[in-house]
Amino acid sequence: MRADDPGFSAARRWRRIRTYLRWYVFYFSPTEWFPYFKKREGRWVVLRLFLLCGCTIGSAFGVGTGLAILGTCLAILTSLALAADILLFNTAVVFVTARPLSLLRSNIFTMMSYASLAVAFSPLWLLVPCFPSAMGNGWATAGRRSLDAFYQSVRTLTTSGTDIPNICRWGKLLASLEGLFGIYFLSIIIAGYLSLPKEGRSK
Repeated sequence: MRADDPGFSAARRWRRIRTYLRWYVFYFSPTEWFPYFKKREGRWVVLRLFLLCGCTIGSAFGVGTGLAILGTCLAILTSLALAADILLFNTAVVFVTARPLSLLRSNIFTMMSYASLAVAFSPLWLLVPCFPSAMGNGWATAGRRSLDAFYQSVRTLTTSGTDIPNICRWGKLLASLEGLFGIYFLSIIIAGYLSLPKEGRSK
């Protein structure tokens, strides 16, 4: 294949993307930053889920009280960063590194990552103007508001759609984006399991 061939250029570009994904997994992923998570990705998957739950509850409390705007923005940005980590890491595992040690282990962690992705989008639903939010202040109300947001996020991520009547444009935009992310995540799960033998693939 000649260097001036469009196919050669496209192949080189995709090899570069694969290299970036490999760098992320082995050098820039949080599992590589701290010795506690190194070669123990399951610990990070669990901690990430708890961090996202905390971000959602914190966002619900801030949105409900109108206070701690900086904290609410920080919680939302943290959720988006962790959502990016979920998508990048799982994409790299399936298409680049092939790191799963067993199908059972991979299946459990993938399910937790899918739930984490739903939690990551929950704070964004709290910002939608037409979101039917629970009234009142306090942590109990924030908890109910968080559950409502998580419910809408799960429905959207699994492509069931929201049940908000007369949903506004911002809600439609968020539902569309989250639905696309949900389809993408499911596609990499299917691609990963189809490419693995029954006993799994070692490193």
